[in-house]
Amino acid sequence: MGNCQDDRDRRCESHQETAVHPAWEGEHHQCPCQPVICVKFHYLAYVLKTLEKELKKADSETQNTDSSIFESIIRKWLRARLSDGFEEQLEYYVRDAIKAFPWVEMPLFIQLVRNMSGNNSGETSSLCILSGCINGQRAFQDDKACSTCGQETKKDLKKCSKCKMAQYCDKCCQKLHWSTHKKFCEKLAMEYRKREKKLEEERSIEEEEEKESKADVVADIEERIKESNDCDKDLASQAKNINVS
Repeated sequence: MGNCQDDRDRRCESHQETAVHPAWEGEHHQCPCQPVICVKFHYLAYVLKTLEKELKKADSETQNTDSSIFESIIRKWLRARLSDGFEEQLEYYVRDAIKAFPWVEMPLFIQLVRNMSGNNSGETSSLCILSGCINGQRAFQDDKACSTCGQETKKDLKKCSKCKMAQYCDKCCQKLHWSTHKKFCEKLAMEYRKREKKLEEERSIEEEEEKESKADVVADIEERIKESNDCDKDLASQAKNINVS
């Protein structure tokens, strides 16, 4: 039974490798004709190999379930820098994945490396740069993305009740992110209050300026009406003084 299970596992691993590598598997010395798909499948294969490695390591040491192993890996990726909350572990992982890319002369890869090299940790994450490379640059999407998985969704995301900044697509993502988020929740809540206060002040200024603008328009109209009435009175007075022969 053990040998049969091992054979099934090896076949499963073989199918995984075939699934994540594109049709140009044998063209190791040629640059692929579909660079975006190539980068995407390389990153997917790298993640699957990481998970496979962690599963084998866990099987030899403990009896943890697959889900608990995956959760521990995700929590590791989500660990953030205490100073600003930047996810350093995930940053290093994505960069290592890109370093393992085989076709180093591909123009898209060169541009990807250049963008990551010129980016200081904390400004734009390498995952965002990679996502932009695969999916294309899309502006103003952060408000629709889950804080844990980054998945964009059309449905309303559930926001943290305290800070109103972190948002999640479901309870599972919220649970996975909590060990990191709880360290920054209060700080984010303060930032949220400051932002809301600033927005309120800006709205008040805009409303005041709008009122002043309306008052100026009304005053201008009233002045013109007054001038028109005075002009009419002058014309009427002049008309009375005209002698008709």
